[in-house]
Amino acid sequence: MTSKIVNLRNIKLGSGQPKIAVPITGVDHDEIISQAKTITKEQPDVIEWRIDFFKNVTNHEALTKTGNDLRKILGNIALLTTFRTKDEGGELSLDDKCQGQFKNVGFRQKEM
Repeated sequence: MTSKIVNLRNIKLGSGQPKIAVPITGVDHDEIISQAKTITKEQPDVIEWRIDFFKNVTNHEALTKTGNDLRKILGNIALLTTFRTKDEGGELSLDDKCQGQFKNVGFRQKEM
């Protein structure tokens, strides 16, 4: 069986050494940014933002702003954004329509 290699920023998942991923589980913008600043000092391969913990996850503007601010802080560290439902061990239960909105959200690292 051949495993598929996935490029995520500057790393290749499915190739080479196992990767270190660290979760961000803050409930608001300030807590998320604070966690990111602490985590980036350790330079993990991947940061997983668990947006099911974010209390404004259904507010597109707040989600995008927080994601963009997070992306700036992470620099070149890969960002994996995940939403886990209650059934999957996550924090929230959302219908399929609400979960579908996350597919259209992208985060950009704006040039200074």
